[in-house]
This record gives sequence, C-alpha cells and structure tokens, in this order.
Amino acid sequence: MKVKLNPKRLISLLLIAMTIYIGVQHFRASVDYANIKEETEKYTTMLDEETAKNKSLRKEMDNLETDETYERIARENLGMLKANELQFVDASAEVD
Repeated sequence: MKVKLNPKRLISLLLIAMTIYIGVQHFRASVDYANIKEETEKYTTMLDEETAKNKSLRKEMDNLETDETYERIARENLGMLKANELQFVDASAEVD
C-alpha cells in the first residue's frame, strides 16, 4: 500500500512540529532566564554586602591614621607608656 502525501497535510504536520519545537525552545529560554535572574539577584545582594563592608573598612582605615589611634594601639597591644607615666602592677594577682 502506497501512502500518498497530501501537500496540505504535510504543511500542517510541519507547522505542528515547528510550533512544538518553538514552544520547547521558549520554555527552555524561560527557565534559563529565571535561573539567570535569580543568580543575578544573589550576586547583587552579595555585591551590596561587600560594598558596605568595604565602606566600613575604608572608614576604619581613615580613623586609624590619627595620633589618638596610634597611641591607643600602642597602649593596648604593646603595653607602652608615655614618657612620664608610671605603671602599677598588682603583685597579689595570680600568675598563670
């Protein structure tokens, strides 16, 4: 039995196939777009957080360049004293 292809039927089948193909491609593009949008929002949030940290660190750096800050760090971390200052040590304190 020989199947005769009707041109109208062939065009209809091709249009249906193309419509399905375009629909699938559109769905894939929509999913990709949603994923990219979500990722972009995530990275935007991370960038905003890092920008705020950077601003805070820059402010802290600017504050570190004062004489008062140098003096505070020298006293707290290095145990330094001014020229005419005396340091009292509690002799009754336990030694580790």
